[in-house]
Amino acid sequence: MEHLHKLNPPLIHRDLKSLNLLLQYTYDQNRINIKIADFELAQVQADNGEQLTGVFGTFLWMAPEVFQNVPYMIKADVYSYAVKQTVL
Repeated sequence: MEHLHKLNPPLIHRDLKSLNLLLQYTYDQNRINIKIADFELAQVQADNGEQLTGVFGTFLWMAPEVFQNVPYMIKADVYSYAVKQTVL
């Protein structure tokens, strides 16, 4: 996520959640690689710092500003990633 947000201009995933992270265990180096998947809703943030609008992403992981359809920036990705899925 940090890599995406540090691009120039930043890339906002808009559906960043644990289900969109792929884990790969490398036996030769004994480590785990993490790959981000599902860039269908990804959007490049404008160079002028303009905020995005629109209700995009998975409802249960959606940041409040996205859900309310008000302008948002890369912090919406951070919120979505931090939401823990609970089973009812």
